[in-house]
Amino acid sequence: MADYPDDFDSDPLGWLKNRVDQYDNQTRQAHLAQLAQMQWAAISQRAGEFTKTHRDYEARLNHVRDNEIKKLTMLGLNKAQAGAAVDQMITQQAIQMNVNGRDPVQHIYNLAEQAYGYQPGSHVDQLDGAAVDAVFDDMTRAEDSSSHFDDDLFNGPSKETVPSYNPEILESE
Repeated sequence: MADYPDDFDSDPLGWLKNRVDQYDNQTRQAHLAQLAQMQWAAISQRAGEFTKTHRDYEARLNHVRDNEIKKLTMLGLNKAQAGAAVDQMITQQAIQMNVNGRDPVQHIYNLAEQAYGYQPGSHVDQLDGAAVDAVFDDMTRAEDSSSHFDDDLFNGPSKETVPSYNPEILESE
């Protein structure tokens, strides 16, 4: 956006052009945010449907996410920064794939095994009842021995759950 004066009296045409440009930019950003939210809603719905027939989808997604976080922490980011960066990356790539007509849910499912070494059967969903009970007992003992709990652990994240987005992803429409 070009520099136009903020003073109406010195350059009324420049001032008006500046205001129109600002409005256009704000409108465009709002529209792109709305498109990203609609894309994310469609991806979330697809993931919900996919999970019904692929019980380990969430485990695979977490496997990919955890490996990416590990890479970024090894590069010097703290775990919170790495988690936020990975969530944004996954969100943006999923939206871009969806915009391009590809299935990001199936992609993550395959990627976990093919690129990140996920082993089917290595998650809690496929454990037998006794193993699940043992994991639960361990978790309960850990809770009982803890003197305080992190509020975010129980109340969820305090930030909005709509993912951040990069407007340039949707500009190709």
